[in-house]
Amino acid sequence: MEMVNGYVFVDLLGANVYKKALGAIRAKKPVLVKDYDQIYYADNITTKTVDGDLVVVITKGGKTIEINDANAVSSTGEIIANIMENIVDLAGNKRFIEGTCKITEISGMTISYNKWSLSGSHLMIVIAGNVENTSVLSSRLATLDTLPKYVSDRIRPIYGSFVDRKNIFYYADDNSSQSVEMGFVKVGDVIAIQYNGSLTLTADRSFRLQFDLLIDADYSE
Repeated sequence: MEMVNGYVFVDLLGANVYKKALGAIRAKKPVLVKDYDQIYYADNITTKTVDGDLVVVITKGGKTIEINDANAVSSTGEIIANIMENIVDLAGNKRFIEGTCKITEISGMTISYNKWSLSGSHLMIVIAGNVENTSVLSSRLATLDTLPKYVSDRIRPIYGSFVDRKNIFYYADDNSSQSVEMGFVKVGDVIAIQYNGSLTLTADRSFRLQFDLLIDADYSE
């Protein structure tokens, strides 16, 4: 049995691979597998009986490797990388996703950044842009109509239609600023970011707004 930095090493192309794989099971240690030009940690290693013979079974993601007592190695499936995009909750919903908001066209405004992102249970919405002098900001800035239902269902107003509200500052190159209150609202199935009032700019200005929410995975309700 070979060891590499505290891991049992199983080379699928090596000699006596069946015996070494059995030794890896008995060692009760993490298993490092060399599979042709790939090296990875096994998710699980165990045995099963096939036609009366004991076969070693190694699994990694969607791939299953079987080794019989004649040192014959066979495999089915493919390794699915354990990357963020593949992580799901107990309901099978992906927890690392992102998209863009639907921006309302406002005269004099240019959007430089527009993104919502769900990272685990943290939903962040960020919109940034530039606005020309004398532009009037009012009404709705954006809607979040691309959110999956399992995310939008967890967004709930704290009172009235408001989920959150905050002052957003608009800055000029000379560091002067103007501000306006903006609300994150939900009315029926419509989730939006809106101006709570009106603001007329007195200079060319830039802004960045951010709303953060907790999207839990409690689907027992």
